[in-house]
Amino acid sequence: MYAYRDFTSANCPPELYAFRYKVYVEEMNRPQADADHERKIIKDKLDDTAHHAAVFFQNEIVACMRVNFLREGSAGKYNELYGLKRLSPAEAANASICTRLMVDKAHRNRHVTVRMLQFIYVYGLKNGIRSCFMDCNKPLQRFFEKFGYRYVTDAMHPDYGRVSVMRLDLLDIDYLRSLRSPFAEAYDIAQRYLPHLKMADVANDFCRSAPTALHS
Repeated sequence: MYAYRDFTSANCPPELYAFRYKVYVEEMNRPQADADHERKIIKDKLDDTAHHAAVFFQNEIVACMRVNFLREGSAGKYNELYGLKRLSPAEAANASICTRLMVDKAHRNRHVTVRMLQFIYVYGLKNGIRSCFMDCNKPLQRFFEKFGYRYVTDAMHPDYGRVSVMRLDLLDIDYLRSLRSPFAEAYDIAQRYLPHLKMADVANDFCRSAPTALHS
């Protein structure tokens, strides 16, 4: 059974940074400016103020994703990459960026990725986030559009080359329902636990059934 957990920078397990290295460097051989090849970890300045979602299987991390709330610190290179400086102070206070999405190759054809994205979505709702920015390689753009992300622009990522910058409005529920997005399901699950939403309750709910299937 999978376990879904959230961490802050203060209690993030060291094995999460090692998992990043395992996937991106050892398996995928992707260039990583922040890779520490001696310690075999990937960690950067955004981790100092980050929140993390991690999926465990048999007590080992098999997937992870990072979220940073703009109100808690600088987005570093993503300020320019995503055009975040154009946000008003009010918009920035309720905005986030999601990066470092990684899934172990043995678990990529399962529902782990969908559930982890739903977990991050609910985590954003819990913390008053309205918009989430991320980037992906062009072949994955359609995948994220099925969740409700909208294409913003192309950008040149220093590690990954040309990418699609995407934005999600977490509270555009009508749009999410029109897509039959898994986020619409996650929104409904979150409503069950208000006003005392706990991520542990959501995680337990996720374990009871498979997520909504993505539609073409």
